[in-house]
Amino acid sequence: MVLGGIIQREESEVERKIPILGDIPVLGWYLFRKKDTVAKDKELMVFLRSRVTRSWADVEELLREEGRKTPLIQEWDERREEERREAEGETPDDENEKAKQRAERSGGQKAAR
Repeated sequence: MVLGGIIQREESEVERKIPILGDIPVLGWYLFRKKDTVAKDKELMVFLRSRVTRSWADVEELLREEGRKTPLIQEWDERREEERREAEGETPDDENEKAKQRAERSGGQKAAR
């Protein structure tokens, strides 16, 4: 399904000339210069693809797959998380402790299902 899109049109003029000869009044302007207008169209479309997941394992696999497709977003997210930790004054040991707690909670939730 297509959600929407944007079309951008960019026009620019390009002037090409032979050095020195292109600067000669009248004669150089017509014989040794060339002006072109360049038009570029860019189109951005947003697509939505639905995917049915039947279990948490399917959801985790889907997230891993999307993570592999978007490494720049992953790097940005990691940098943002590091900046947040620095701003809050957390140490790596604090982060390791929080990760262990999250793992314990998610492990308990999976066992309950």
